Amino acid sequence: QGIAFGLDNELKDGQNRLSSIVRAGTPLSILTFIGVDDKVKQVIDQGVSRTANDVAKFKGIEVPQLNRRLTIARAIEAGIGSHNISCSAQTAVSYLPVYEEAIDFIFGIFPKPIPTITAAPVMAVIARAWMYCKRNEDEAGIKRLLTFCNILKTGDWKSISSNEIVQKLRDNFMIHKYAGGSEKKRQYLLTEFVLYHYLNKKPIGRLREAREEYFPLEKEENALKAIEVF
Repeated sequence: QGIAFGLDNELKDGQNRLSSIVRAGTPLSILTFIGVDDKVKQVIDQGVSRTANDVAKFKGIEVPQLNRRLTIARAIEAGIGSHNISCSAQTAVSYLPVYEEAIDFIFGIFPKPIPTITAAPVMAVIARAWMYCKRNEDEAGIKRLLTFCNILKTGDWKSISSNEIVQKLRDNFMIHKYAGGSEKKRQYLLTEFVLYHYLNKKPIGRLREAREEYFPLEKEENALKAIEVF
């Protein structure tokens, strides 16, 4: 493998190889590429040391709190499996434009992280619910989703009995840390169960875990339809 210089004459690839040559003190002829476009850098040495943050920067994605956005994007994509997320940096970055609007919705309400409350599994459920309501043109659902988010954020449920279950969910998150895969999955399922029933104005007295994905992505819905047709 050779070394590469960009259009700006900066060394884009081969720093470690050149350092090794210097340390070895042994001259070596090496293939050299000149004038490499910066876009190529995002696919150099994938699987070695490129992080999602690196790839995003190479692609020119400069957004506030990039790491938090990437984490939420991964969790949205994974859904119920958001506790066990494994994907390449390149793949993680590809989710950003797909879920950008939903993530912007979340950042509008939760601009700063709140311990446990803004954990990726919780934010993923909210993002999926927002996309689901938007796709189905459910304006009333979106307004109710905003109320749900504000109760999670502030704890102010205004003594309205139908809002109390959201407060219970918030209290649960404040008490429990939800660390580890199985705990994060439980946090996702609790959020989904409460939010689904809250949006549909179905009264519930205690916290329970959802048994299925109530807010499927559009591609997940299409996949189910395709199976039904088959």
